[in-house]
Amino acid sequence: KLELKRVMKALSLRRGEPAGAGDQAQQQEGLTTLVSQTSAVTSSVTALVDTAEEEALKAVEKASDVEAVVKVMRAHVGSAAVQKLSCQTLTRMTGDATGRTQAGKAGAVEALVDAMRAHMGSAPVQEWGCKCLVSVLSDNMENKTRAGNAGAINATLSAM
Repeated sequence: KLELKRVMKALSLRRGEPAGAGDQAQQQEGLTTLVSQTSAVTSSVTALVDTAEEEALKAVEKASDVEAVVKVMRAHVGSAAVQKLSCQTLTRMTGDATGRTQAGKAGAVEALVDAMRAHMGSAPVQEWGCKCLVSVLSDNMENKTRAGNAGAINATLSAM
């Protein structure tokens, strides 16, 4: 807080007075400090996001049921890597009727559509989202209804 106050003081000029050489030097020093602190904060936030994404990827890899994968998908909608791996994992988990029923009850259809909407520019998410929808919807009328209600048709068309 004290450093921020010093920076703000250095950046401010008295109204109506031209900036003197000392004021300009203080402003430059304040800007340099601000940029340095902003860079440090950005690096810290990036490290936290990377760590959270790594943990989410590990959670998907370890997931033994559809519910666990959907939970990670919901918590990390902004991560294309997490969404892609989740779609791949759900595709594998929904190869039979039991898996498809579990997926529907867990909200996987809606999570898939949300992933595709959130990552329209990511070809891998779109590809695996479509593959997973095919698997989840296969021979399951309830999931087809869920997909229609969730907007899966529009999400799929947008992927093309």
